[in-house]
Amino acid sequence: MRYSTHSRRRPSRHTSRTRRYSQRQLRVEPLEERRLLATFVVNSTSGVGDSFLGDGICDTAHNPLTDPPTPASGVCTLRAASEQASSSTDSDRIEFDVPVGAGVVPVFAGDAFIHQGSAEIDGSTQPAGRVSVRGVTIAGTGGSLVKGLVVRDGGINIASSSNTVVGSYIGIDAGGTAAVSSLGIRIQGDSNLIGGADPADRNLFMMITVDGDHNTIVGNYVGLDVTGNIGLTPGLISIDNGSQNAVGGETPAHGN
Repeated sequence: MRYSTHSRRRPSRHTSRTRRYSQRQLRVEPLEERRLLATFVVNSTSGVGDSFLGDGICDTAHNPLTDPPTPASGVCTLRAASEQASSSTDSDRIEFDVPVGAGVVPVFAGDAFIHQGSAEIDGSTQPAGRVSVRGVTIAGTGGSLVKGLVVRDGGINIASSSNTVVGSYIGIDAGGTAAVSSLGIRIQGDSNLIGGADPADRNLFMMITVDGDHNTIVGNYVGLDVTGNIGLTPGLISIDNGSQNAVGGETPAHGN
């Protein structure tokens, strides 16, 4: 029997597959622009705004685009923090550490606001436990928190849903003993929470108007001083429009 020393090479089963793979092109998709969630610490009652919104830093001077670049001043105002928090759709936090005398509530001439995204505005982080602002506007995507604010004469305007307002005085002075404005809280949204059963979550205000669904108003002093025993002005809770809004609850702690 004769054997041939030449063998016929069999075609590779992977040749056509390899060819198909080699013809494919990788697609590179641009990443969505994001920034890290930030905590902005307000340390000045100045009304100056933020100097450069593209850096995610609350500062009234920093600007990397000037020639030469302007260094940071270390000054963060309420307006600058609100502008930074409103410059993206992320959820940020605004805290306070304004160097004033012990027990003194710092007073801001302007407003706190959220126009985009959401934020926690927490005045209870100030050593005195509160800060005083002219007014508050909460819009954006909803889910914001307002806590520990004394809102003098601009009221709180809520124009989104699923926000929370706790531990704040609206239209009442920082001591909780005198009315300073007839403006209170205006809700134009759904599923917002005003107050809570915990006394620390109690708000003091003159009036609240509601235009939305599934909002909850519990545990507040309406038209009363901080003790709940002295009437400052006739309180008003008005449901102008909407359904399934809850005022009060099953226990005395939920009452307004």
